[in-house]
Amino acid sequence: MAQDLFLADDVEKIIVETDEENPTPIVTIDRSEAPIKTDDSYRVRIQFKEQAKERKEERMELKILGSTYQVDFVNSISQEKLQIGETDYLNQRIKILSGLHADLEKVTLIHEILHIIFDQLEFDVENSEHLVQSLATALYQVFNENKIL
Repeated sequence: MAQDLFLADDVEKIIVETDEENPTPIVTIDRSEAPIKTDDSYRVRIQFKEQAKERKEERMELKILGSTYQVDFVNSISQEKLQIGETDYLNQRIKILSGLHADLEKVTLIHEILHIIFDQLEFDVENSEHLVQSLATALYQVFNENKIL
């Protein structure tokens, strides 16, 4: 089954090489749509989206324990570290990376909501990331399997 490959905006190209000791490029994937010829009669064709699908709701609001948070779906969250979600408590905003699989998007949103709940209830949970991620995944599984979400 063929699948489309999409490069992130900050990726110029992907080079597939034979091995680490004597790297020989097999395929270079860039932003062109032309088929790519490779050695040994292999052929790679890359098809790119013109634009990411527009979300029906580019923004939404959530009320969490009496506070209203704006949820924004964004193209990038941090250049320094790999993140797919982030909460700005001061400005009451949640950022979720656009283009995630629907399941991962929901788990990420639950994850950020749990951070807000822990913060507002003043739970003293140092290094709570593992706890929050575990709860988010478990809650999503329960909601999904019981058709609550």
